Amino acid sequence: MSCADAASGPLKPGGVGQVVKKDESRAPFPIFVAAEGQGWWYSAAVLRVVGQSCPQVQQSARAGPRGGVTIGDAVMLSPTYEKCGDASDGPLRPGDVGQVLVDDESDMALLVLAGGRQWWYNREALVALGQTSSRGAVGSPPVYCPAQHNLVPFAKGPGEGSNICDQCGKLLDNGDQMHHCSLCDYDLCPDCYRRAAAGKEVGSRLSAAMALPGVRVCRGPDWNRDDQDGGGEGVLVGLDSDGWAKVKWEKAGTNKYRVGQSGKYDLVLAQRFFGDQDCSEALLQRMFDATKKQKSTMDRSGAVPNAFVVLRVDQVQNPSWHESYMTSKRQMLRLRGQGLGSSPSSSVLTKTVADQLITNAGKDALSTDAEAVLLHGTSPSSVAGIVSSRFDPDRCKFGLAGKGFYFAESVTKADEYARASNGVCCIVVCRVLLGRVNVCGDMLLTPEQRQGLEDSVRKEGAFDSVMMDRERCRDTFREFVVYDTTQCLPLFVVWYKRRTG
Repeated sequence: MSCADAASGPLKPGGVGQVVKKDESRAPFPIFVAAEGQGWWYSAAVLRVVGQSCPQVQQSARAGPRGGVTIGDAVMLSPTYEKCGDASDGPLRPGDVGQVLVDDESDMALLVLAGGRQWWYNREALVALGQTSSRGAVGSPPVYCPAQHNLVPFAKGPGEGSNICDQCGKLLDNGDQMHHCSLCDYDLCPDCYRRAAAGKEVGSRLSAAMALPGVRVCRGPDWNRDDQDGGGEGVLVGLDSDGWAKVKWEKAGTNKYRVGQSGKYDLVLAQRFFGDQDCSEALLQRMFDATKKQKSTMDRSGAVPNAFVVLRVDQVQNPSWHESYMTSKRQMLRLRGQGLGSSPSSSVLTKTVADQLITNAGKDALSTDAEAVLLHGTSPSSVAGIVSSRFDPDRCKFGLAGKGFYFAESVTKADEYARASNGVCCIVVCRVLLGRVNVCGDMLLTPEQRQGLEDSVRKEGAFDSVMMDRERCRDTFREFVVYDTTQCLPLFVVWYKRRTG
């Protein structure tokens, strides 16, 4: 193998792969080969045909039960994918590699992650490249961009310009092989990708493309501010167009830092994830799909989206918040005992996914009668305050049930409160302690009646929360309101895009 980056590909001397695609426009590397759960563009000069009957080749595109594809597999589009529903609209293109996250046997469908996007595919639209473990291809863990999206093989074609490796700064020109995240515009050269796949740490420096408000950060490779960060982590609260990011530190103040200005990177993403991040994204996408409705209220501006596409999930971790929430839960259960009655928390729309989501996040199990996983739509600027300071009583909304923290069981309702920034919206997924719920099905309330709902929780103590049941009286949505910060625990920030039409 003497041609350019062939030695960096998955094929090693004596190894066997399968030709998946030929594209002469990509010369001098026109042949895309699948091997060891990866894909790579090769020159014809470095390959030798070994025959279709070779057992290794048969294994790399194996057939088996239900099409031979299951959770964890690296997959590509099958030759007949265009005949399989809306597979052509998904993130996979011929020659691209993705990974199966969820296997829905009842619907003969597979959820695949590729290029930072997820898509449900008909099983017949995919072919497996080789069995992978929960961490990726056997002997080669998957490599992610700092925002935890899969990197996929990519080669620059003639006239497509140049990229720069986000780890070492190497210029990647026409024909160069690389691994790329299209969502974050993040690239790794072959050497950096190989080191990452071998389990060596790749610096997750924060670039401007990934600097969304609410992202957790810590000091990076070019840090020169001594202990200005207080020795801890912070939350990105703003981004200037000239390559500076504003960060609020947990143990210090607020200041600006370089995220590409003069080629310097003061920050890296703080990896604060429990469990399998890809699994969390898949579960939250399933939750969004399961709770969407083609309905709206006066809170909606514009048309009702027909889909909400998850782009990224950030898990929120704060041990002191978790402990105060669990303390409130224990006190509530002791106080109420068997007095919770038929609680609406046992029938919320998110319930089908909530238990698995909590387990995957490594948290204590939900109490069916006392709590639920609910959604809070907000703006990218506000989410930074929520993940750094929790829900602030001084900034909570005054609505139909008084001044409290409002949550939805439907992504469509939560989205009515979300505000987009460059087409990207955010929802905070929370664990909410509902306890004994005061159910109100009347929307025509006087100011005194609204205050009475709040007082039933705050002053009288007869209830722990309020549910505004517009589903019953207006055929729209149910909203849940709590008035104590310790009754709502942020779990995830979900970044998503609306899809209409």
